[in-house]
Amino acid sequence: MPARNLVSWTGIISGYAHLGYIDRAKETFDRAPERDVICWNALITAYAMNGYSITALKLLPVMDSDGVEPNAVTFMVLIDACSTLASLADSKMVHSCVRDDSRLLEGDVLLQTSLVNMYGKCGHLDAAREMFDDFPDKCLALWNTMLCVYAQNGHTDQAMDLFQLLLVEGVEPDRITYVGILSAWSHAGVVWYEFLRSLEPDFGVTPPLDFYVCVIDILARTGQLELAEDLIFNMPYEPNEVAWTSLLGACRSYVDRDRAARVAERMNSYNPATYLLLSNLHSLPP
Repeated sequence: MPARNLVSWTGIISGYAHLGYIDRAKETFDRAPERDVICWNALITAYAMNGYSITALKLLPVMDSDGVEPNAVTFMVLIDACSTLASLADSKMVHSCVRDDSRLLEGDVLLQTSLVNMYGKCGHLDAAREMFDDFPDKCLALWNTMLCVYAQNGHTDQAMDLFQLLLVEGVEPDRITYVGILSAWSHAGVVWYEFLRSLEPDFGVTPPLDFYVCVIDILARTGQLELAEDLIFNMPYEPNEVAWTSLLGACRSYVDRDRAARVAERMNSYNPATYLLLSNLHSLPP
């Protein structure tokens, strides 16, 4: 079959898939006089993207019996299906197939991170960490994925240990890194306060402004106003409106008039909401 014809058949399958017409996608696939890996990927994707993850996984051996060898795209779709199902058995099966072709993982960051994330979604953190450790050249995306796996599964100590290892290895964190570790300690304001104060002297790292703002918000919402005030007045950035508002709003919630007055004075803001908030605070009973 001419290549143009094969592309047309595959395009029709993908079109039906995006419209949710799975039966028509399958009928078109069955009628195609020839099927290559791209055509198979289109069908597997059709099932996976429409909630038929189990069916998508079952197509892998059928594809093999048809004499078509899967590629990285095939496994990316199947890994996503495993993550949706949170099925450890299926995850191990797909991982085994990927491992059989060592070339697939070499330098393919997307495939590497997807496998680590897949095990994380299944709650199998030991397998995720084992995979992470097996990759000799770890890019930042891989570090971030492992951090998020720990955070999403509530393993805060491991997330912090991994972050410190990242810094020791000389890897430069980015916004995703900080979001990952922040989510791991989303309610532990004191921990973050101490951590932020240690980053510059211990590791020579200064997190971005929005990371400081998030920690100030956590401290403020959890009633640790003294720490929030200390951080906002001593961080290496000029505080933005969000940081000031978080602290001032917490002063109202915890009826801390003196601190609210100091914050409002430092804000030097002409925003009417600031004066309204102060007015409401002073109208509250002691």
